[in-house]
Amino acid sequence: MALMRHSFSLCVLLVLSLSTSCYSSSFQENDSLLLYTSSSVKMVSVDDFGAKGNGAADDTQAFQKAWKAACSSNGAHVLLVPKKNYLVKPITFSGPCKSQLTMQIYGSIQASDDRSVYSKDLNHWIIFDNVQNLLVQGPGTINGNGQIWWQNSCKRKQTKPCGTSAPTAVTFYNAITWW
Repeated sequence: MALMRHSFSLCVLLVLSLSTSCYSSSFQENDSLLLYTSSSVKMVSVDDFGAKGNGAADDTQAFQKAWKAACSSNGAHVLLVPKKNYLVKPITFSGPCKSQLTMQIYGSIQASDDRSVYSKDLNHWIIFDNVQNLLVQGPGTINGNGQIWWQNSCKRKQTKPCGTSAPTAVTFYNAITWW
């Protein structure tokens, strides 16, 4: 296994595994809840921090608070995204984290289709910055709502204003990756 330090971007839906450790416990989905069979792993659900998961309410702050709780605690943590539709505006998940962290996605993390929320940074939607020992997994989706960007693209829309760029769905900076 080679150790590589670099930044890279992904602009498609993904299930990505960035982990330097393995958990000996198993995951089970049960009625949109995650059951973790080890008592040594702490569960942190975005719902516990106020996320509505109705696809309309802005759940960005709940995701940020859940991340902070999981990242700043010692030991292994699972950040749970239950089987709902979460609207999330541009967000940065920053490290370094004290914990080994798994983001377990059962639901959908959906980008806002309001282009004005990207006024600070048009190039990024979800950023993981300086995070090691991270595993992003699950049967859920990361939906960048690309159709809003394509329909306003200068390639399709001949009249001004038209967009020449769009945010990357998920970006990892300063990640230590084991391949």
